[in-house]
Amino acid sequence: MPSLKITRKVFILVVILACNTVWSVADTNPSSDQHIHIAGSQSVMVVGDEPDADTDSEQRLKAKNIIDRLLQNYTRQNSPHGDKPTTVQLGIYINSFYSISEQTMDYSVNIYLRQEWFDPRLQYNKSEIGRNKDCVKLEDKIWEKLWVPDVFFRNEKKADFHHVTIPNRFINLYPSGKLWYVMKISATLSCMMQLQKYPLDTQICPMMLESFGHTMKTVVFKWLVNKSVESTDELSMPQFVLIGYPTRDCSKNYTTGSYPCLQVDFILRRDIGYFIIQVYIPTVLIVILSWVAFWINTEAIPARVSLGLLTVLTMTTQSSGAGQSLPRVSYIKAIDVWMSVCLIFVFASLLEFA
Repeated sequence: MPSLKITRKVFILVVILACNTVWSVADTNPSSDQHIHIAGSQSVMVVGDEPDADTDSEQRLKAKNIIDRLLQNYTRQNSPHGDKPTTVQLGIYINSFYSISEQTMDYSVNIYLRQEWFDPRLQYNKSEIGRNKDCVKLEDKIWEKLWVPDVFFRNEKKADFHHVTIPNRFINLYPSGKLWYVMKISATLSCMMQLQKYPLDTQICPMMLESFGHTMKTVVFKWLVNKSVESTDELSMPQFVLIGYPTRDCSKNYTTGSYPCLQVDFILRRDIGYFIIQVYIPTVLIVILSWVAFWINTEAIPARVSLGLLTVLTMTTQSSGAGQSLPRVSYIKAIDVWMSVCLIFVFASLLEFA
């Protein structure tokens, strides 16, 4: 009996130790069950996502098949409407003006150039691409295989496309055959400024969009309805304020025919704040300083002569500095009149003492 009791106690002790061991293992790895549930839930999501992934892949494949089919007998040299002119709608979205130079008579601008036209040869059924899509985004460099308008800037000095981090242009194709072509361009355009009222002037700088090789028998340019010219709300310039951008037609006849052209005129009003601080206030103070000589004793010849010569030389320096950033035009500007009158007052005070 004593041995039986000892055996029973040993058995109970072994069972208790075994249970403690199991519980300790479970406590040391409390996230094992949670990990299993998470992995299970992920696998369910992946499986659930597979139909969507397949659908998206199928849609891309369908879009590629549509484009390949449409381009089989496509010739980019032919106009979309054959003998009839193709109407191309143009639009501009202004990102920034980053340079306006009176010295070189030009300005630099960063824009999105938008183009829209219809090509009946590229029509397809909307059901081919699915219900959730309105159009097909064509692959990069597809514009080298399609007929696209040959738009260029007539008054361009230099222009560049943007390629960072990818080529900044795309084409969307709609079932009706409508193409929406957008590209980002930085361009430097000539602007023949009239500086007679400088620095109280308002300049009109044009941007001319013309067809390079197609006459009006092949292409007709029109502005996009309600989206002809737009600009960002953060548009600002150091010396100018953009107060308007009216549009007009600028089609021109050349030896080979009449070519379509659209023009937008950027009306830029100069901000006079810089010139008040840097030109007008200093010159007024110099003139007042030259009048101080009237209160100096006439016998103090060195003081009056020195003050008169100093103000004359200072005014001459101010006058040359004010026109340093301007081109050498042959007409008189408003700032020239101001500087000349100030110089006359200063010289007259010195002349009065003499």
